[in-house]
Amino acid sequence: MAIILGLDIGSSTITGAVFSGNQKKFRLIDFFIEEIPPVHTGEYSEDDEYIPPMAADELLAKIMSERNLKDADVVTEVDAKDCIMREISVPFTKDEQIRKTVFFEAENYFTGFDLENTVLDHIKTGESEGSSTLIVSALNHDTIKAHLELLKTASLDPVAVDLDTCALFNAYKSSASYDQEKTTLVVDMGATSTKIVLVEDGELRKMRSCRLETGVAAAARKLLVAKEAEAAAADEVPVETEESAVDGRLKELEDALDIFEDQATSPTGSMDDLDLDSSAELPLDGSSDAEEEPDEPPAADYQGMFPGQVEQKEFNYEEYLARISLEIQRSLAGVSLGSSVERIVITGGMSSREEALAFFTDEFETETVRLRFDDCFEMDPKVAEDPSFHLNGAAAVGLGMRFLREDSIGVDYRKDAFRYEHKFERVKIPLMVAALLVFLFFLQATFWSFHEWKEETKRKQAFAKRNKDIYESFFDEKLRGNAFSALKKKKQAWEGRGAGDVPRFVDFADAMRSFSEVMNDSDVYFTIKSMDFKFRIKSRSVKSSGRGTSTLDSVQPSKVEIEAETASNAQVKLPNQFRTSEASIFTCTASLSGSRAEGKANIPLELQVKQDKLKEYK
Repeated sequence: MAIILGLDIGSSTITGAVFSGNQKKFRLIDFFIEEIPPVHTGEYSEDDEYIPPMAADELLAKIMSERNLKDADVVTEVDAKDCIMREISVPFTKDEQIRKTVFFEAENYFTGFDLENTVLDHIKTGESEGSSTLIVSALNHDTIKAHLELLKTASLDPVAVDLDTCALFNAYKSSASYDQEKTTLVVDMGATSTKIVLVEDGELRKMRSCRLETGVAAAARKLLVAKEAEAAAADEVPVETEESAVDGRLKELEDALDIFEDQATSPTGSMDDLDLDSSAELPLDGSSDAEEEPDEPPAADYQGMFPGQVEQKEFNYEEYLARISLEIQRSLAGVSLGSSVERIVITGGMSSREEALAFFTDEFETETVRLRFDDCFEMDPKVAEDPSFHLNGAAAVGLGMRFLREDSIGVDYRKDAFRYEHKFERVKIPLMVAALLVFLFFLQATFWSFHEWKEETKRKQAFAKRNKDIYESFFDEKLRGNAFSALKKKKQAWEGRGAGDVPRFVDFADAMRSFSEVMNDSDVYFTIKSMDFKFRIKSRSVKSSGRGTSTLDSVQPSKVEIEAETASNAQVKLPNQFRTSEASIFTCTASLSGSRAEGKANIPLELQVKQDKLKEYK
């Protein structure tokens, strides 16, 4: 059965749901969630060289190897906040027409944006009076390339790259919380972003992803820049051509969180509010003003500044919930619904606190439940009992459901230059090359066979000419027809079977061999007095009752006179020996009518060729 892996790669965790089967029958066989080690968890070697922790691609490769998922069909996702999304309307309802015109229609809504450098996809959210409402998303080529490069480093080639919000919707439709009759708001509360999906009548109506991170990485980045500037001022040689492992990791986090482009989303405020005076007084050269150890690792200067080291007092959960409420209200603004939100379904790692249920219930005055998958589809008991599966597995499950549920939705950014090459596509060119080589081999073999056929034909013609010359020289007559047939007729004539003017006769060698073998086996001591063998075969017509006229072959009896002792009883033994011996071609009659003298008698034998033996000479 096919193995499908829904892979959710977040900023701090890697989550996966492994399914086995197809749309008719499938089963969740495995689930995992692995934390990406924070950058500050690295170690220092004996020579104070910083050894960074395992990166995301290394961790991913380890997971795939340990869980034997190298042959799985991987479906992964990108964060919706990295896309540019617009809600547009097109004057078509047929999917084929929409697919052909959506790019040109989208140009009117993506003004000032280079669509040629993006992959565009869409989701239909409704139809009305011959037109369709779409959510169109555009993802930059660089983002797709970076995502695929990360997976490629781990030796993975995903069959599809979807949106996390689409995966959330598919997970909701596959969960125990799904109710087609209720207008539902699904909220995935993550560590760095929150996804919001609005579902009405069982269909997607709106989706949004917003940034909600703490901004600690930005502060750490600015502190590091300040220290490097002060080190340069103190005539220390900065590393310009190569970034340190810590600096590279901070830059990676900064690009992923996009803090500098959206400072307002950080609950801690902008970077300009960061007080650098106290940090500027920190030792830059490893020396200590008081009690500090001189060779303390440089990472100690940044304690509390890396993601994962933020103290609890720096994060206010109530403010986090209030910000989500504000984003929900922004998302719902201007949405025309047949009815108000009747239920809120929450999921994600940040929804584990009980305050979350109470907050949404009070804030929106509606029922709030957690997303769960109990008894929704067949799954391994260990997975069903894992609380982290129901809390953190929504996106991974939704990605797997993309190919396991007929009513699933989604986009796919593996298009154009990033198109997924199926297993056959990957080996198509090698197969074509192999087929070409095989064709060339058979072409060469055909050429060799044709050349050999020509040579054999020449040899055959030369052999036929040689046979003709031999026949005409030997028999001194013109050959007519095939030499082999003519020689066969000559051979038949020589063997007594007759040909042309040559009559049929019993082969002399056969007759003499048969006679000598039978006489030798008779145990009769004899002396041949005379022999008169008849070999010519004659045919005569005879009438048989009810069958008309038939031909009967016959040979005149051959006569042999022998001398044997009277007491040997040869006249009795020899006829019986000729009758029973397998070597005999004759029947024999004998008598004592010859002369007798001194205990010996001349015995005349009359030999007649058996009728069945005559048939061999036709």
